[in-house]
Amino acid sequence: MSALITIDHVRKAHGAVVALDDVSVSIDRGEYVAIVGPSGSGKTTLLSLMGGLDRPTSGSVHAFDQPLSTLSTSAVTRIRARHMGFVFQLFHLIPYLSVLDNVRAVPAATADRAQAVLTELGLADRLRHRPGQLSVGERQRVGLARALVSAPDVILADEPTGNLDPAAESEVSRVLDAYHAQGGTVVLVTHSDTMAARAGRTIRLEAGRCVETT
Repeated sequence: MSALITIDHVRKAHGAVVALDDVSVSIDRGEYVAIVGPSGSGKTTLLSLMGGLDRPTSGSVHAFDQPLSTLSTSAVTRIRARHMGFVFQLFHLIPYLSVLDNVRAVPAATADRAQAVLTELGLADRLRHRPGQLSVGERQRVGLARALVSAPDVILADEPTGNLDPAAESEVSRVLDAYHAQGGTVVLVTHSDTMAARAGRTIRLEAGRCVETT
C-alpha cells in the first residue's frame, strides 16, 4: 500500500489554544481508519487538515503526492474535488435545493450519476424533496450520496452518525462498508464504539496529541 495522506509533525494553534501538537500519522490506500478521543482532543482539526480544509501552523500535510499545506487555495480545491468526498455530522445540505440538486451541486456530478447514487441509497422517491422534508437519517444518506457521487479515492467523515438513531447508524455503516469493500479509503472521526470497531485501524488523540495507533 502507498500513503494517500501524510501528516508530518503537525502543530495547529488557534491563538493561545493548541488543537494539535506534533502529530504525525499517515493513511494508506484502501484503509478504513477511525479517529477517536474525547471532545476537544483535536479529531475534527486533524480530519480538516487531511482534507485541506485547514492549514497547519507548522509541519506538513501531503495528499495524493501534493503538499496541501503549501499549495494555493485553488489547487487544494481541485485536489479535493478530484479525490475526496466529505460527510459531516450536521449534513451541510443546501436547504432551498432538492435532494437531487444537492447532490448534483458537487463539481463534475451529472444528473444521471446523482440519481443513480441516490437510488442505490434508497432515496429514489425523495429526489424532488428538500432537506427540511426529510428525516434525519434520510438527510445523512443525502450527505453520503454527495460524498460518493464523484467516485472519490477517500471519504473523510466527521461524526457521520452523531445525530442518528441505531437504525440510521447501521445504514450509514453499511454504505461506508460497501464503499471500502470496493477499494475506497475511509477516515472516520467518531465517538461511537460500534463505528470505530468496523475500522481496521484506530488513531487515538488526547489533548491534541496522538497517544495510540492500533
